[in-house]
Amino acid sequence: MDIAGTFDRRHILAHEAASNYQVTFEQAKLAIDSVNEFTKMIDSILWSTIWRDQPLTQPEIRDHAEMRVKDLRAGLARLLREGRLLALRRGEQVQFRRLHLEWKHFSLEWSKFETEGQMGAFRRIFRSLAEETDLRGRVAQVNSWLRFGYVPSKPNDELAE
Repeated sequence: MDIAGTFDRRHILAHEAASNYQVTFEQAKLAIDSVNEFTKMIDSILWSTIWRDQPLTQPEIRDHAEMRVKDLRAGLARLLREGRLLALRRGEQVQFRRLHLEWKHFSLEWSKFETEGQMGAFRRIFRSLAEETDLRGRVAQVNSWLRFGYVPSKPNDELAE
């Protein structure tokens, strides 16, 4: 492999107007082989490091998207438990539950609408992506509400779970 020589010859040909400069067949073949090997090495490094957890196949992409939705739902559930306590302290538990239930129904209907034209496994992937977007938005909403309306719990608080 001769990447340095390949780039030296490329520089001469591209920038030095060297009309008498010649590249032999062997040098050209070595350049192509060198760039090919270099590309394979970079690809190998990328897939074994920063792209290591990236899904490749359609089932992997689907499973990965569905797992992100599952994780977001678990995080939202934790926030909602905190939110129920805050709503209870503020006397807003009925409204809090009603609004979340309305959001949930709307979100599910919207993701069905958004993916209506999709078929097969792709529909599941796009449905998960739509749900992920909605869940991220809902997590941000609940987090914001908790942050700006938070009432610190007291020791031995009877409302704590």
